[in-house]
Amino acid sequence: SSSAASDVYKRQIYDRPETVGSLALNEVIRGVGLVSRDTVQAIGDDLVFLSNTGVRSLGRTTEKDKLPLTDLSVNIKDRLIRNIGQSSNVKSVYVENEGIYIMSFVDKNITYVFDFKHFTPNQAPRVTTWTFDNDREPSNMSYTELYGLLVGQKDGGLAGYEGYYDTDLAGASTYTYSSYTSSIATTWINLGQSIACLLYTSDAADEE
Repeated sequence: SSSAASDVYKRQIYDRPETVGSLALNEVIRGVGLVSRDTVQAIGDDLVFLSNTGVRSLGRTTEKDKLPLTDLSVNIKDRLIRNIGQSSNVKSVYVENEGIYIMSFVDKNITYVFDFKHFTPNQAPRVTTWTFDNDREPSNMSYTELYGLLVGQKDGGLAGYEGYYDTDLAGASTYTYSSYTSSIATTWINLGQSIACLLYTSDAADEE
């Protein structure tokens, strides 16, 4: 919940919510709010959500007296805060079999994928960014045991997540398979002389 008058964000944690008469306030965590209800996802015994300062873990938030408040989106923090300032229409899903938390800014056509199976040296999930053409960005997402990840697209279509191609239904039981483009950017990496020679040899062969 949040206080509009003071603009102070807070999360309230309750004990024994299964019995209304026994419901008791356990703790109030100030300074951590919720940007969109559709960004809350259960990951194991934890809850992950988008706050006004980044993606947070409720489990780590409740342990703030024992552990530092961890920002799961620290590697894209500035960019993510700009996105939040421009739009709060955000959807998410956790794909259990892939270990990925997908968060889509629908109005911005920006989708972030947090990989909880691979962490960076600062112990934050590895993050990739997806964009889509032809209004196919996710507007709703759901993970099902039977069909896996189902995506409601902005153009009204329904998509799944499998294989290595963009696959379209061209007709009755007829599909088209198209490759997709990706780009990778990193900081400067010293690959060593042997790798440099290998890349140079490969480029020279391609030119021939």
